[in-house]
Amino acid sequence: MKTYREHLDYINKSNIIFEKAFSKSKVDKINRLLNSSDFSEMLNIVNKNISKLKSELKKINFDDIEYISNKNKEIEIIYNVEISILITNIKNIISRFDDDLIDKIFQSGYRDMNLEIKLSGEFNQIDIMNGLPNFMKGLGLGKKIYRKMIKDYNYVSSFNGFNPSRDSDLVWNSIATNDKDIYIFMNDDNIICFWNEYEFDKIVEKLKDFYKIKGVMTFDDDFLLRYELDDDKMKELLS
Repeated sequence: MKTYREHLDYINKSNIIFEKAFSKSKVDKINRLLNSSDFSEMLNIVNKNISKLKSELKKINFDDIEYISNKNKEIEIIYNVEISILITNIKNIISRFDDDLIDKIFQSGYRDMNLEIKLSGEFNQIDIMNGLPNFMKGLGLGKKIYRKMIKDYNYVSSFNGFNPSRDSDLVWNSIATNDKDIYIFMNDDNIICFWNEYEFDKIVEKLKDFYKIKGVMTFDDDFLLRYELDDDKMKELLS
């Protein structure tokens, strides 16, 4: 996790690398293309950067994802140095485009490439504050970010009454059906997940609060197996 000072240094470093990433001849070429209104080739350059960005996002390991946060658990995902440089490159080019060209790039999707998240309340309820562009979807990125949050903050929750997005539902479904590192518990349609290294006693205490509102309890099978419990023993433990 980066501090704000480290993030400023990080951005400064990215700007330096950006100058190196685009040689003087390439920068001159971009300026000439802009001046001559040859936006077709400019779009080609942007699309090449987007392709590289997608490739890097596919490759990044969830535990290598970097972010900055404050005491209110307001989080900005900055991925890593290489990805941040690519995003900076794309932003620098499209900042000179008119709205029609920008629409061609982002289509009907969101335009912010850095995801903003807030964790709130005693259960670290996760709220996604902005969406990602369409070209950053379908890469497994959402699950990686959720896994990173669950591991670093020990647990994260989602409550159905707050109208989670379909993208969020897909991530939760993937975690629930195909992730041995995470214990998932449900109270009706409300979800709380714990990283599997979080202490047993702390999980139980948090679940006691989670299940204070009566609903249909669903317990994680791997959790029950690890601690030699069944549904009845688990309910007795929580009573």
